[in-house]
Amino acid sequence: MRDERLPDVPLIFDGPRGRAGLSVCAQSNMTSLAARLKRLKSQFALRRLDRLVVLRDSRIPLTPGAKAARQYLEELEQQQVVVIFPSVEVLAGLDGLRELLSDAKSGDLDCQGQVIPPQMVEEWLMANLAVALRDFSDEILGKPGAAGPNNSDTRDREAVHEILPAQPMLSADDAARAQQPLVDEVATATRRVEGGEEH
Repeated sequence: MRDERLPDVPLIFDGPRGRAGLSVCAQSNMTSLAARLKRLKSQFALRRLDRLVVLRDSRIPLTPGAKAARQYLEELEQQQVVVIFPSVEVLAGLDGLRELLSDAKSGDLDCQGQVIPPQMVEEWLMANLAVALRDFSDEILGKPGAAGPNNSDTRDREAVHEILPAQPMLSADDAARAQQPLVDEVATATRRVEGGEEH
């Protein structure tokens, strides 16, 4: 489903927590990324969505000079927008699903000469999603029991990915020293994992 007042949210779903929107923000140009995040902030303020999920590609981290993009991303997180870094496999699966649905909508998808309507493709996909994509779907929709991301975790991930291009071989201690403000959060998260606590 689409909403013409939310041009930067190409996918909208009805989920257990209301209307959920999905926006892919994987631009390698930081100026373009900042502009998209700024528009998303304005569009989310329209309150036409109950939940907004921003997809980031961990292979395209924020650059050290991307101050505007970082600021808008932080402001979106403060508004309870969820930032997710899907695996490469999930991103590839999503791209395949997008192409399949696109072919169905344009009438280019057929089986033995019979055109397959988009609704049939959607129903088949929902019934046959791979486990990784189903878990990802539950995470987007905010289904109860789904392992939702922690936005502080996404900031940690962005910070580490900023360091790696300059130092691809980096020990955990060096990464912690380079991002001193994150040391306490990393230590707390590690203790939770070692203690078997949920986070």
